[in-house]
Amino acid sequence: MLLKISLLKPIIFLVIFIGLNITSIFAQSRIDSLKKALNTKNDKLPVLIELCWEYRYHNPDSARIFGYQALKIAKKNKIKNLEAEALHNLAVTYEAQGDYKKSLAYNLDALKLRKQLNEILKTANTLNNIGIAYDELGNFSLALKYYNEAYSIYKSQKNIEGIALVSTNLGILFKAHQDYKNVIKYYQEANSIYR
Repeated sequence: MLLKISLLKPIIFLVIFIGLNITSIFAQSRIDSLKKALNTKNDKLPVLIELCWEYRYHNPDSARIFGYQALKIAKKNKIKNLEAEALHNLAVTYEAQGDYKKSLAYNLDALKLRKQLNEILKTANTLNNIGIAYDELGNFSLALKYYNEAYSIYKSQKNIEGIALVSTNLGILFKAHQDYKNVIKYYQEANSIYR
């Protein structure tokens, strides 16, 4: 039995290693395509926003360069929906590096625009991210408020992925506060969706 387990470890490692490399190759291919489009397209704004999003976790500093360029162009041309998208993406880059105060500031700005534009699901996404920021900053009541707002929108829109996402976040929030009844409730809801 021990021999089988010891043989499985290298195989599992190899499968994970290959999976991560394949994911990385596809992500790099997407980034390369976007960079090429940036040099050839007249309308650079959507490409800048996509580059900010693609770089958000593995290179947040580069992501912000693209994000700030997008934000500047969107503001200059008064394209509010893309301004909101740039703000939201910039917030995610700060979240990726643990700067939750800056993430919160950009998300709150994005939220104002998204509500004005009546972008319902994007509003819910931003509300969820605001909940994350408040959770990480230790403000349980505000984290709960924003998570619940996002949850209500996802429920009303029957957005299953959003419900699972925010249910997981609510479970994490309640777990940190040892409210295990709610932890079970929200984790079970998320689990039933992720199955």
